[in-house]
Amino acid sequence: MHAIATLQRFASDGLVYRAFDHAVVAAMGLVVAVPLWHTEGCLKELPDQSPVPWMELWAVLDIEPARQAMFDRDLAVPDIIRALGLADTVLGVADLPEYRATVFIHPESGLRLAIASDYIHKTDKANQ
Repeated sequence: MHAIATLQRFASDGLVYRAFDHAVVAAMGLVVAVPLWHTEGCLKELPDQSPVPWMELWAVLDIEPARQAMFDRDLAVPDIIRALGLADTVLGVADLPEYRATVFIHPESGLRLAIASDYIHKTDKANQ
């Protein structure tokens, strides 16, 4: 279970939204979507809309994992990864090239974390 209050801490606008039966937050280069049945907290106040364009959110929710991976604990792991309990978990991974993003999918809870590729991979463009 993931607390609404934990998700809210990482939202760039301080809001958790409800869209496609998920609690959704967005920040620069990041979208997190958690199925409502895996959340804790009051859902009554969640705005019924998406913090990102609908097509972008739907792409994150619709893609199936192509491989598995874990975050390397020896490297600097973003705070949101630790707060969501994903630092020691094998996750499904899928690429969204049309959004230049990678989606990490928790196999049990269905949590989806999409991160812009520039934040994951050290690319020439990201380093300019």
